[in-house]
Amino acid sequence: KYLKIWLIMEIIDKEALHKLAQKYSQESMASAVIDIVMGDSIVEDDNSDMVESMVMYIRTLEGIRIRLKEIHWSTKSNFEHEQTDMLIGAVMSFEDEIAEAFMGVCGFRFKPGEIVPMFPQCNEYKDVIKILSNITLYMINKLSSNIVFLGVIDKLEDLYAYVNKMTYLSTQE
Repeated sequence: KYLKIWLIMEIIDKEALHKLAQKYSQESMASAVIDIVMGDSIVEDDNSDMVESMVMYIRTLEGIRIRLKEIHWSTKSNFEHEQTDMLIGAVMSFEDEIAEAFMGVCGFRFKPGEIVPMFPQCNEYKDVIKILSNITLYMINKLSSNIVFLGVIDKLEDLYAYVNKMTYLSTQE
């Protein structure tokens, strides 16, 4: 049953691609596919929800960055001191890339005073890493519903991979 449905869909897909090839030049095929998937335009209502989520994400990143600096200054462990220093630098770098890629897609700009840090409720390095991991996964999932955010998602995935590495390193002594 599923094989039959798959074969029918395969024929329909090939026919649709053939029609696209007739309508569009080779150079604009990717653009045509995106037009078909997205419709004629991106829904602006979806972007307002995405903007709100991104503002909250950046506020949380700022809170995490500050909390990491507090942990960095208060730790008695040289290992944790170095780890937090590395993660602070990475958060700052990724935060800038993520925000700018997002603003490029949405035409949105952060306003001075808009980024009020949201601090995590924990004070332990490993707990802060978990929160950073979770909020980054949340944003990846949230933005995945709209193809225009692929570049932003790429930056978020890079941060997520780095956080995974730091999680692993935090288990060492």
